[in-house]
Amino acid sequence: RGLVLSVGPLGERDVAELVEAVTGTAPEADALRSFVQRTGGEAFFVTESLRAGSWSVAPAVDGTGASSVTVRAAVQERLADLSPRAARVLDVAAVLGTRFRLDVLAETAEVPLAEVRTLLGEAAEAGLSAGAAVDRGAFRHDLLRDAVYDTLTPADRCALHHTAADVLAGYARRGRDTGPAEVAHHLFLAGPEHAPRAARFAREAAARAEALYAFEDAARWYERAAEAWGHGEAWGHGAVETDEDGGASPGEQPEFAEVLIGLGTARFGAGEPGAAREALLRAARVARELGRGDLLARAALGLGTGPVGFEVDLSDREQVDLLVEARDAVAGEPAHAGLRAAVTARLSLAGGLVETEARRVALAEEAVRVAEETGDPAVLGPALAALCDALSGPDHCRDRLAWSTRIVTTARDLRDPVLELLGRRLRLVALTETGAFAAADAEVTAYEAVVRPLRRPLYAWYVPLWRGSRALMEGRYDDCAAALDEVEALGREAGSANAALLAGTQRWCLYTATGDLDGMTRLLAVMPPLDRLPGLWPRVSLALLAAQFGRLEEAARRLSAVAPHLGTAPRDSEWLPMVAQAAETVAATGHHPCASALYDLLAPYAGLYVVEGIGAAVRGPVDRHLALLAAAMGDDRRAHAHREAALRSAEATGAMPLADRIRGETGAGSA
Repeated sequence: RGLVLSVGPLGERDVAELVEAVTGTAPEADALRSFVQRTGGEAFFVTESLRAGSWSVAPAVDGTGASSVTVRAAVQERLADLSPRAARVLDVAAVLGTRFRLDVLAETAEVPLAEVRTLLGEAAEAGLSAGAAVDRGAFRHDLLRDAVYDTLTPADRCALHHTAADVLAGYARRGRDTGPAEVAHHLFLAGPEHAPRAARFAREAAARAEALYAFEDAARWYERAAEAWGHGEAWGHGAVETDEDGGASPGEQPEFAEVLIGLGTARFGAGEPGAAREALLRAARVARELGRGDLLARAALGLGTGPVGFEVDLSDREQVDLLVEARDAVAGEPAHAGLRAAVTARLSLAGGLVETEARRVALAEEAVRVAEETGDPAVLGPALAALCDALSGPDHCRDRLAWSTRIVTTARDLRDPVLELLGRRLRLVALTETGAFAAADAEVTAYEAVVRPLRRPLYAWYVPLWRGSRALMEGRYDDCAAALDEVEALGREAGSANAALLAGTQRWCLYTATGDLDGMTRLLAVMPPLDRLPGLWPRVSLALLAAQFGRLEEAARRLSAVAPHLGTAPRDSEWLPMVAQAAETVAATGHHPCASALYDLLAPYAGLYVVEGIGAAVRGPVDRHLALLAAAMGDDRRAHAHREAALRSAEATGAMPLADRIRGETGAGSA
């Protein structure tokens, strides 16, 4: 007669030896840990999994996993020893998962809760269940649960998943601790006839994930909702399903467009701008087929990273065209006045390269007016931001300071962190331009406090950018370089074109400050060619770069070609840095015929600071550049006055390297 010895759970080291003996390769730590957890370390399940070659196979996404024939047979033997009622409770438990709530199990199985505990105790004696705590139960490990689940017929599984979904949905309606994700999970497994209902719970699960800034989870739930509309396989491979004419498929409804808009938003949040764009353009096509201007508007807004529009691609002409179409589609509909204001504001912003300055200002002012008429602060914030962008030049620094402060206040009232970040970004630039550096430093700290919990690179890279800018002003060049590395890493993760551009701008200023021409050469090799970019500012930058590399005749020629246009150029956010760069070029080349005209252009802005990009770098007080121009004109009196004003300002902000540069540029001793 044989003696049966009970073998307790094997430890990770023992399991690792078995895996290596069978496979000839030592298992990786994570895979080993997962295998031990899935089998509970039980010798039988470990050896059977190794024999079946499935030791490293992870459970399926839906929580199910195929068990081997021998494992299923062993589990069926244990199930046969149970009472029919205990076996049925265990079947239902397998549908709920490896770990389950006793109240949900009792109601789904239609067995009193007290009896459920007794029946689970019976299953525990058979080596199937881990027993029951006060409110929860569990299988001993995943393989046991999978094997029990595999004994169910497909029809039984679907029916039990549907019942579980109904139970959980009822709990959710009564405010009990149940989320829509659980309901959606069971409905998806209950069969295609429940797909519309599953999609609605999946959308709710996605919305909850978004509220927690879990954008990857949100995208997955939106994708599951898309599956319920018959488009599931397409979304996993970067394709979309269309009819023969390329339009919306006949069965599509507004709910599908909503899903696509949500998916686009979530993918932006997850740092997948290409996939986000795909979903949003698809949503726009569906909305167009349905004649839904409101959905078309929301899809158009989504292309600019959502309703707040934190980072909008100005080169995206398709976005501009869609905004124009959406604006017309919601015109004259009082119910969509807020959407019209939002789309109008975004059109002002996105049309930066194709609309005139007057047109952009008119659009932004219209957006603010309509937003105020609606009384919706969520619309007013982005409208004010569009106005800040349309009037971004040096004539409106203090206006933008007031408007951005209002955006921050509105966002805090709404508890909208992204809108607050946008307002603080605008406010920081205005403070820097007016020389209020202590307040600007405080704004960086406030911005960082808001952005940290979001854990979103799209917003986070500004903090090291501004820290780097401050380090550059104070001559902490190593700190600036380290901050730039962080900006670039976060920018790549976010897929942000702005991060790369502004990091390049700051690196240029860093290499200029340190005299690193080799670094500047490397930078120019990886940056987009300036002569291919639109506008005047790249042409001025090329002139200054030529001067910095000692090609003075080339610098003078380039400056002569662009100087006549500077006075008529839009006085936007690029204008003051552009004219300041022209002044630095004049100083590098010596006297230039445009010096007097440049002086007249800059003179009204004495007292302000020249700020590159969105606070990427500070070129110094405008008085510094006026001093350079006056010196080039031979006007020593005005050069001295401006230099002294610039020195006082630079020293007051702690920018001692800048102060040293100002002293050396025009000769501190001249009068």
